[in-house]
Amino acid sequence: MKKTILSFAMAIFTLATNANENLIISVPEEWSKEELSFPLQFAPSIKLKGIEEVHFAPGMFKPGASDYFNYAFLWHVDNKHTFSQAEYEILLREYYKGLYLAVSKASDEVKEHNSKDFSFELQTSQHGHNLFQGKWLDAFNNDNPIELNIEIKSSYCAAQNKSNFLFLITSKGKASAQRQLQNLQLPNC
Repeated sequence: MKKTILSFAMAIFTLATNANENLIISVPEEWSKEELSFPLQFAPSIKLKGIEEVHFAPGMFKPGASDYFNYAFLWHVDNKHTFSQAEYEILLREYYKGLYLAVSKASDEVKEHNSKDFSFELQTSQHGHNLFQGKWLDAFNNDNPIELNIEIKSSYCAAQNKSNFLFLITSKGKASAQRQLQNLQLPNC
């Protein structure tokens, strides 16, 4: 009986330990973390199955900070997925529109009007790395206009049948923040 209880306790400890591990490699210790399941509550139109792991720089929500709006999220999803430029643009628009509608304190009418103008355009694409720029309203800070740089890295792990999409986001003009994001890596297979 003691052996069974000990085995059960070890299994729970292992699960709890694995849940705290990051899928994204090289995340700074001072960054905060959230984990969400698909479908995302604020963007249910994104029809994927898996998890979203999000990491925020300490200055993420502070407009004057050098790492303002500096964060990364990973979609670790079931099955093999690839997205075209147009599909990425739609996914980004749906994601940020849903986030804006869920967070902004503006009236519903104003939110619907504002969210129609969100757009994301491909700047460069090379070897599974795509760089987009877009305009958004920072719903966390009184709907202040913000230009975003979004780099997307992708990979597929056949052994796990998982696709990984790493989104590295920063506000335009924050070169030091962009360099910090470059250290973040896709999970190993």
